Amino acid sequence: MAIDFNKIGLGGGKNYTFTSPDNTIIINEVDDEVQLQLNRQVAFTLPVSSDPAIDNAKYNDFGLLTDNVTITYPATEPGEVKIYYGKFQVDLDGLYSVDFGNDVILTGDTGMHPYSVYLFQIVGNYAILKEIRYGGLKNKIIGKVISGFSGDHVVISVNNVNTNVSIGADGWFFYDVAPSVTSVKFNTADKKNFEKIYLVDVNGFTNCSDMFNGCSGLTSIDLSNFDTDEVTNMSGMFSGCSGLTSIDVSNFNTAKVTQTNSMFFGCSGLTSIDVTNFNTANVTNMYRMFSGCSGLTSIDLSNFDTANVSSISQLFFGCSGLTSIDLSNFDTSKVTNMSMTFISCSGLTSIDLSNFDTSKVTNMSGMFQGCSKLTSLDVTNFVTDSVTNMSAMFNGCSGLTSIDLSNFDTDEVTDMSSMFNGCSGLTSIDVTNFNTAKVTNITYMFYRCSGLTSIDVSNFVTDSVTNMSNMFNGCSGLTSIDVSNFNTANVTNISQMFFGCSGLTSIDLSNFNMNSTTNMSTMFANCTGLTNANLDNIVIGQNTNTSGMFNSCNNLTVIYLRNSDTTTYDKINAVKPAGATIVTAA
Repeated sequence: MAIDFNKIGLGGGKNYTFTSPDNTIIINEVDDEVQLQLNRQVAFTLPVSSDPAIDNAKYNDFGLLTDNVTITYPATEPGEVKIYYGKFQVDLDGLYSVDFGNDVILTGDTGMHPYSVYLFQIVGNYAILKEIRYGGLKNKIIGKVISGFSGDHVVISVNNVNTNVSIGADGWFFYDVAPSVTSVKFNTADKKNFEKIYLVDVNGFTNCSDMFNGCSGLTSIDLSNFDTDEVTNMSGMFSGCSGLTSIDVSNFNTAKVTQTNSMFFGCSGLTSIDVTNFNTANVTNMYRMFSGCSGLTSIDLSNFDTANVSSISQLFFGCSGLTSIDLSNFDTSKVTNMSMTFISCSGLTSIDLSNFDTSKVTNMSGMFQGCSKLTSLDVTNFVTDSVTNMSAMFNGCSGLTSIDLSNFDTDEVTDMSSMFNGCSGLTSIDVTNFNTAKVTNITYMFYRCSGLTSIDVSNFVTDSVTNMSNMFNGCSGLTSIDVSNFNTANVTNISQMFFGCSGLTSIDLSNFNMNSTTNMSTMFANCTGLTNANLDNIVIGQNTNTSGMFNSCNNLTVIYLRNSDTTTYDKINAVKPAGATIVTAA
């Protein structure tokens, strides 16, 4: 192996540091000399025989470094200089190049076994870490030569703390250099360029969270020697590994794992993941576990035990390649969060949730958002009496022609914004059972439901609502709408509320209280069929935005403004179509 100083950009400066701060190898250029200072914490020192079959005799009297060792190589005299330390030697071969042969020794820093020697053997483009304890040779680790180096040029750094091995930007290695080490993360911008990682004899870890997070350049990982018996956390383990086309986790023992959230998040290159061996009995969090796995065409979760899971939020977010998912074995009795569970599963044509227990769920926002190929959806078994958020629940389900919500208990719901946004295939919908007493936001609720010819919202209690903007925007099929029961006393925004409702010929808002409203812009814009609008009794403030209120309402002939004030008249008169008449007399 060679460390080529030119390769890592060392030039005519001073104090070049290319390992971690606590355990450093410092390259100092002083006058005509190049100094390689070996810090005792790193103990990155003397090479041994190139024969990896090291026997006991060669290491019985190996001593640890007690002082810093500085090797000085005259830059003006290229050639070979041998520095001896005990039985071993360092070969300095060529200008600005330190040649350690095929093997490099790491000796005991404070976190390592005091009687061990750690040997890196270079095999191709990979470095194998071996532990020699009392002369016994044991394979431990394989790590890839870092990005920017080729052939046998490699930099290896050690940064050992109590519970983690953090890998510096100048190089990395894999794994357990001390009994206290329980997890490893790549803390380097170069991780996106890693192409392969091999693990040898990995055991004893309890935390694998974010282990390979962001290693987007990886095309494969050999996990065949990974012992996960003690692991409790696998959250984010392969997150962002978008270059992986396959992964074998069939040997994983997940019996102690409690966290699998974001485990395969963003693994868009995977077409399949075999998790049939996973024991998930202790898992409590599956948030975003397969989110972003857009290449998956199928996944078998028939063995999953979800009895203790509290969150399946975003579980399949963006799994656009899935056409069906069998969740018939899922026990969701402890789940409280189902938000965006199937969001952007645009390939799903059917899904059976008849076994879902939703009695403890509080959040269903975006649950089926973007499931545009679903033509039917049975949620008649859903218990929703604890749900507070139904925003965007069916947003973008443009393939649905009907949906039965007769069992929905909405007593606790506060947010229904975008609930049916983009459900353009719906020809009818029954929300007469909805209790909206606690709802504050119904913006975009029926946005672009262009297939609906009528919506009965006569039971809606809107006392708490503050935002009604875009509520019926794009409902071009509506021929009439009754909002006479709406209490708008607290509403501040009704902009674009009826935008594009081209089928409406008349509208009565004489009961609307506009005292709190500050935005009425483009409220009726593109209501091309509208011929008369009853705005009796409304009072519009001087600072209320009414811009474009009647844009493109070219057929509007009458606007009733009886019992309104002068400011209201002036505001409406300024934005009415040229052919419309304002009626103020009884």
